Amino acid sequence: MRYIVPAVKQLLYAVLVLIGGLCAAEIALRAQRVEQGLAASEIHDRSSLEFYVMPSTETFQQLRPLTKIPITPAGGGSDFVLETNSFGLRGPEVAVPKPRGVFRVICLGDETTVAAHLPPDQTYCARLQERLQAQTQLTIEVINAGIPHGCPLTEYLLLKQRLIGLQPDVVMLHIDPTDVRDDRAIRPFTWIGDDGLPLAAVHPATMKSGGTSLFRLADEFAVVDWLRQNGVDFWEQETSGVAGSPNEEGAGEGASTFDSASIDRALSAVKYAWAVAGGAYCELIVTSAREPFRMPNWSLAEYSREHGIPYADAAALLGGARGQNGDPTGDRLTASEHDVYASVQAEAIVAHVPGIWTKPSPASIPALPDIARNPAE
Repeated sequence: MRYIVPAVKQLLYAVLVLIGGLCAAEIALRAQRVEQGLAASEIHDRSSLEFYVMPSTETFQQLRPLTKIPITPAGGGSDFVLETNSFGLRGPEVAVPKPRGVFRVICLGDETTVAAHLPPDQTYCARLQERLQAQTQLTIEVINAGIPHGCPLTEYLLLKQRLIGLQPDVVMLHIDPTDVRDDRAIRPFTWIGDDGLPLAAVHPATMKSGGTSLFRLADEFAVVDWLRQNGVDFWEQETSGVAGSPNEEGAGEGASTFDSASIDRALSAVKYAWAVAGGAYCELIVTSAREPFRMPNWSLAEYSREHGIPYADAAALLGGARGQNGDPTGDRLTASEHDVYASVQAEAIVAHVPGIWTKPSPASIPALPDIARNPAE
């Protein structure tokens, strides 16, 4: 009996230490969860589309489907209507299956692609459609698949889960200077499959009801949620030692200076999207309006060449224009910049998808309205 009592005491002591450790871990993880929730809320609040952006269980957030919103441009200009279709994408409804004779292009990107500050006919998606249509007898259809504050991670998920079934011939994936920041905020809410690939980016606002027992436990207990997020070896390898932060000089809203590990993690989904597109026999082209990440001895062009992914680079034409055309924040491309961006993308598509194009005459290339070329727009 005298040996049992000390053993029981040691067991009770161990249990108390374990419970105390779990409680301390729960408190620390709940504090971290609050911090992450504030970061997620900041992404949503920053969006100029706050009245028609909704949380998503697939891509963290998306435009509200089947919505028509009257827009009055902040810098002047005529009012217009921003329309979304049943897929939650800007633009008219998309025919399924794809009609015969249609050459379909999907433009993935963030708020630069959505371009909510511009009428629909002045976005680079619309201008790209017009430029390509002038060079072929096929019917060109360009789908605006921008997600506010999206990044390659959410764009890959959108392509894989909903858009690859639209039978695109080309996918244009826009890379933006804000992608690393948005990836850092969204990745903690991303579920990873057994194969190491992202399954969904689940906005916390959608996890309060329903779901599996694991979801409910993860929502109730921060420790369970941490074990869920770190249960896959791949996730640990991806997150270990790569949580870098922007340099101080680039830490603002339009920050574009990051450490290489954060960039590599944010761009890892580009390779996943490229594989999905290849599996559907369509071309994927990476595209950017600026050199997005200022890093010594690193460029998006070199990254694309290294991985064998075509790249349409508009940085040489648009690199010095940001913030000089009536938008002091520098976060938005103007209508004329969208037109230049579309011309670069059109050239890339014609070069990488041969056989269906005719050389356009200067008169056949659609021109922007004069109001769209006004630097003070």
